[in-house]
Amino acid sequence: MYLSNVHNWINRLKPLHAILVLAALGLLAYANAVNHPFVHDDVVFIQQNPNLADFNLKNVFLQTADSQSEFPIINKYYRPLLELINRGLYRVVGLDPHGFHFFNILLHIINSFLIYLIICFIVGKKGFSLAIAILFLLHPVQNEAVACISGISNLIFTFLCLMSFYAYLVSMHSIEEKKRPFLYAGSLALFFLALLAKEQSVILPVLIIAYELCFKTEPLQKVFKKRWISIGGFFIVLAGYFTLRKMMFGFTLLRPADNQGELWIRMLAIPRSLLVYLSLIFFPNGLHYYRSQDILLPFLGPLLLLLAILPVVVFLVYRTPRPQKTWMIFGLAWFMISLAPILNIVPLINEYSKILTAEHFLYFPLVGMLFCAMAAVHYWAGKKMKNIMPAGLVTVGIISMVFVGINIKQNTYWRGEIPLFERTLHFQKDFGRVRFLLAKAYSAVGRYEDAVREDRKALAIMKGYEQKVQREDVKEFYRWFIKRIYYHLGYCLDFLGDPEGSLVEFKNALSLTPKNAAVHYSVGLSYLKVKDIQNAITHFEKSLELDGEDLMTMNNLAVCYQEVGEYGKAEKLLRTISEKDSRSISAKQNLENFLKKKQSVGF
Repeated sequence: MYLSNVHNWINRLKPLHAILVLAALGLLAYANAVNHPFVHDDVVFIQQNPNLADFNLKNVFLQTADSQSEFPIINKYYRPLLELINRGLYRVVGLDPHGFHFFNILLHIINSFLIYLIICFIVGKKGFSLAIAILFLLHPVQNEAVACISGISNLIFTFLCLMSFYAYLVSMHSIEEKKRPFLYAGSLALFFLALLAKEQSVILPVLIIAYELCFKTEPLQKVFKKRWISIGGFFIVLAGYFTLRKMMFGFTLLRPADNQGELWIRMLAIPRSLLVYLSLIFFPNGLHYYRSQDILLPFLGPLLLLLAILPVVVFLVYRTPRPQKTWMIFGLAWFMISLAPILNIVPLINEYSKILTAEHFLYFPLVGMLFCAMAAVHYWAGKKMKNIMPAGLVTVGIISMVFVGINIKQNTYWRGEIPLFERTLHFQKDFGRVRFLLAKAYSAVGRYEDAVREDRKALAIMKGYEQKVQREDVKEFYRWFIKRIYYHLGYCLDFLGDPEGSLVEFKNALSLTPKNAAVHYSVGLSYLKVKDIQNAITHFEKSLELDGEDLMTMNNLAVCYQEVGEYGKAEKLLRTISEKDSRSISAKQNLENFLKKKQSVGF
């Protein structure tokens, strides 16, 4: 009786009811993520972003996300809309991470509702569409995109692509003639905004073509004769976006390959990547940040396994009658089209041979695989049951509650960088970058011995990479990391009361960056702590030569000059500090103490 009532309620389901159900489930799954702080990339792009309060549109649209990068090998992003949204959120909630987290969750709920509307528009079945929307909303693989504030790029581009696609569907297939041009223009505008939020949006025109091919009601020639102008509009927008990127970077999305052999290796790794993504969808276990795979691992096993799975899928699709067959084909097309840009044809390299297979990459493609899987279940389970609705409701309900539980647990790993990176290393122990990030997280809370341990492991890994690579720019990238690790190691050893060990590590860092004022300062400070005044003076002077405005260097150099009897130089520096920092009580006090000593001793 109860299931019958639910069945009737779903058949009478209104959009308001659907959004309320999705909102309740979304808030249940992600409520414990709201209280978490800024973590990792959030700190760089939001908390410590010096431009966050700048709402000058010219500045927003004429800068890139990595404009300060020293290395051209790092992927370049042009996401001005994302910058604008972050700055808008800052205007509303300030630097309160809870507001940013809540916005992510709200946007994720809205995206699930848009999926409900789109699937319902295509198939006309409310219960089926709501089930897909709920599974999209609660699937644990989405956790990285939702619980991490920086995952908003996936949420924004998906929102805009879904809005654009839905506007296209309505404008082409259901709205009265005179309103179509306005809705179609809106669809194009939303697509352009999606491109400005994340590059992955380039797939939308191809997805629209796939839709027209799968759901054609007329011969193909007539379909494209009617639709070629409408579809062509998306490619014109895409061409404009490519032109903009060309102006910004000198290339569009694809940088010319430096090494065709490396490209071939990445292509051979695609079967392994696909298997990783499929396993995450159907068996969401062991979820973690910075998920990577090694492209140097043997490719034959994953290739043969994928080739074994493919005939099964083809047979299943072939044996499924319409309309579910069409749904399955379109779902598979959605999955593969939206996954194509992130299959490492364009390199997404974490370090050395490890390429990124991040869980947040599945945020948009998941829709297609859920559509395909649910279409198969809808026919084959329905074939064995007169009424699939009760069993379907129970099954979706059980899966949803399991997913809610997994999400609540996954959210806890985003409560700080230590649990986040410790979990990553539980699955990827030889990840040098994450070991260094964990070392920094340990040092931030005073766990210096743990930090030193992770620094040394990271150093060994990065040195190994630096020796293996051939390209000089890539070598320089790893040297940059090695220098940072040395520097951090010196910092931690200093806190542990080991100035000699600290000095060794700072000098190692200096050997890789001899013109860095901060490193010269740290070396000088270490020499000062071990009472080697002359060497301390040498490095403080060099630091001041490189950065003549650093008052801490001036102060310590003044101390050293006093120690060796260079009182004139010491006084000059102390006066300079007092002039440059006229409001500083300590600067004035240092100068007064020096002058009193000068008067009493008579030097």
